[in-house]
Amino acid sequence: KQERAARDRGEQLLREPHMGDLRDFSPLELPYGHQKLLDVARALISGPKLLLLDEPFAGLTEADQPAMLAGRAVRVADADADRVRAVLAGAGLLALAAWLGRFDLARRTIHATGVTRFIAAALLPGYAWLAVGGGMAVQRAVAERWQQLFGIPLIEGYGLTETSPIVCANPLDVLEFTGALGLPLPSTEVSIRDDAGKELALGEVGEICVRGPQVMKGYWNRPDETAKVFTADGWLRTGDMGFIDARGFVKLVDRKKDMILVSGFNVYPSEVEDVAMTHPDVSEAAAIGVPDERSGERVRLVAVRKSPRLTAEALIAHCRKDLAGYKVPKEVVFRDGPLPKTDIGKILRRAVREQEAAAAPARQDAGTMQ
Repeated sequence: KQERAARDRGEQLLREPHMGDLRDFSPLELPYGHQKLLDVARALISGPKLLLLDEPFAGLTEADQPAMLAGRAVRVADADADRVRAVLAGAGLLALAAWLGRFDLARRTIHATGVTRFIAAALLPGYAWLAVGGGMAVQRAVAERWQQLFGIPLIEGYGLTETSPIVCANPLDVLEFTGALGLPLPSTEVSIRDDAGKELALGEVGEICVRGPQVMKGYWNRPDETAKVFTADGWLRTGDMGFIDARGFVKLVDRKKDMILVSGFNVYPSEVEDVAMTHPDVSEAAAIGVPDERSGERVRLVAVRKSPRLTAEALIAHCRKDLAGYKVPKEVVFRDGPLPKTDIGKILRRAVREQEAAAAPARQDAGTMQ
């Protein structure tokens, strides 16, 4: 009966477009097939219930649908604190899910309607809770500050719209931030491959490729785009660079398209950003590549500072302590306002690059990077 109801609901859901963030992805529909929804829903029938707080900007997502189909989700408006508290007090509720939005660690506030009250409700006596980070790579500085403030680790997972949406997750009982994406989910395979499609050894950096029941069938009516992201033997190329360590944990390095090539050496922006974010006077950072006559590209760090006392020279010196010479930013641009982001708070490096390219002529005339 549950499966028949799930199939009927699945028919309706599959008529709806599955879209990524239109500012970060091409607007392509992703058909997953009835079997995918049913497989995940069947797995959830005997699993924990979820409390899903309505995001202010979205309806059902590819993550919510199977839980709703399996009857394992309770959906609550994000501003209804009393309803959240009542659901928490009910029997059988073991897991919580909500969009945290943009979390301001400096002010200890969360910029999303009702979510602060959700956190308070989750801390009812007798309830343990956990925090999962996703949407973009979790920076170590952010994870460490989170644990200092709340006393629990920030657990990182990994997925993408084309994998509806999860591939890997860290064990929920970790005591501190691991810096890894975690282990592949059951029935999910992860392979690290080079540009020719050859599988690489443990510890070698290549493109993360995925195969499993949650992977999309292809882009709707776009066989050309589908062919670009699937290998001949059925692996989805994610466009993310990473490696698998000796324990089997998958580690994300960066987006393939964001990689900076300095004198033939690969520089991954997230590594530069992680180091920059450990400076106490930096609130946001994005590392991009800009053309250089000698090295092909050089690293430019675009940052938002907390204090006007922070200088470009001081921030470069800070980065030099923990980065190889070719990875150290050669220049720093400070922004007065926040960096461009998606609705879930992910910094859009592409937009940063476009803004920097547009500002280049004016800076050359002024003879300054500020």
